[in-house]
Amino acid sequence: MRLLIPLAAAGALLAALLAACGPRDTSAPGAKTAAAANQAANARATVEPLNVPQADDVRRVSQDELRAGMEKGTVVLFDVRDEAAYEQGHIKGAKHVPFNEVEKHLDEFPKDKLIVTYCA
Repeated sequence: MRLLIPLAAAGALLAALLAACGPRDTSAPGAKTAAAANQAANARATVEPLNVPQADDVRRVSQDELRAGMEKGTVVLFDVRDEAAYEQGHIKGAKHVPFNEVEKHLDEFPKDKLIVTYCA
């Protein structure tokens, strides 16, 4: 029974990462053009409140909410991009755990804080 809870938590975390990163991931070759088109379309779209879950049920946070949470110690930020992208630049204070290695690092994801991931 003890193993079932961590496995369920790992599954939920991986599902959230896939939902959050999948459609907006610009790391694939040729994705820059699609990302630019999406960005232009999003600029014309009505902006939804960030604290409301989107269609993929992944809650978004604003930059101000992220900054305040990191300063208070209630938010932990994870950069889940590959090593090369992380080395080119990342948000100060972000911990690096490549997406394909998340399962190996589950013990680094706190259970008592809001976990924010980014991949773009």
